[in-house]
Amino acid sequence: MIAVREALSIGRKQLTKKGVNNSLFETKLLIKNILKISDEDLISTSEVFLSESQFETFQSFLERRKKSEPIAYILNKREFWKDSFYVNNSTLIPRPDSEIIIETVLNLIPNKDKKLKFADLGTGSGCLIISLLKEYKYSEGVGIDNSKEAIKVAEKNKNILSNNERLSFKLADFSTFKTTEFDVIVCNPPYVNKNDINNMQKN
Repeated sequence: MIAVREALSIGRKQLTKKGVNNSLFETKLLIKNILKISDEDLISTSEVFLSESQFETFQSFLERRKKSEPIAYILNKREFWKDSFYVNNSTLIPRPDSEIIIETVLNLIPNKDKKLKFADLGTGSGCLIISLLKEYKYSEGVGIDNSKEAIKVAEKNKNILSNNERLSFKLADFSTFKTTEFDVIVCNPPYVNKNDINNMQKN
């Protein structure tokens, strides 16, 4: 068995060697996920030993990260707005930059008690429409995506929302989906130029 303190050192060194930025921070994320503990608990458990299965999981996570797999896919979660969302490689990873969409809607429609109909085109993980409906508790919405696997992820995240009957997800294409009945339409599609894809970081 190996102590948490030693595991943190191993992870930091291996990820640093592979050029991973914030290697210690990411190693801590992996350890916290495996042990199901908070930042505060991590400090007090530095001398606690990982079980054999926990260390094997840790090593597996490290190998995946060393191959440039995004840590959000390894942990199957990403924080967005006020919640933690399930993600996998069937969807894009929610980005903090995208929270400006939520902020813009809130600025344009400050009355959260209004009954509105929202549509989210290219919903992916569902993070936008779910976050909006948590703010506008009397509204309803539809998330649209042309990927069956993405819809499965969004449906999984639907449980974040109380009174989630207000939200539905539909498999559809933008070109055939009618949006005239909606008060607010949001869309956050991939915005990377095809010519820039080869120059992007792998993770």
